[in-house]
Amino acid sequence: MEAAFIGNTGKQNKYTKYYEATGSGVDMLHCLESGNAARGKSTTENMYDEAQGLDPNIIPEIQKTQSQSETPMTIYAGTALSVDTLLEL
Repeated sequence: MEAAFIGNTGKQNKYTKYYEATGSGVDMLHCLESGNAARGKSTTENMYDEAQGLDPNIIPEIQKTQSQSETPMTIYAGTALSVDTLLEL
């Protein structure tokens, strides 16, 4: 498994990591106030970090990226700053 990730020639930059040997990849997008950055993507798993500041109204737009997945998964992470944030709903 280690050989698939070390010395890989896939795309590697600040917001994108692709691994040719496994065909897997990670795109990091800024969608705090708008889901525009997610348009045109196709995902299986969406992970929301710092979700306490995320506008819950844009989640349906971002979830559209999972429409072709047979097993969509969503993870919310962050620190609840009050009882009325997305993480506490």
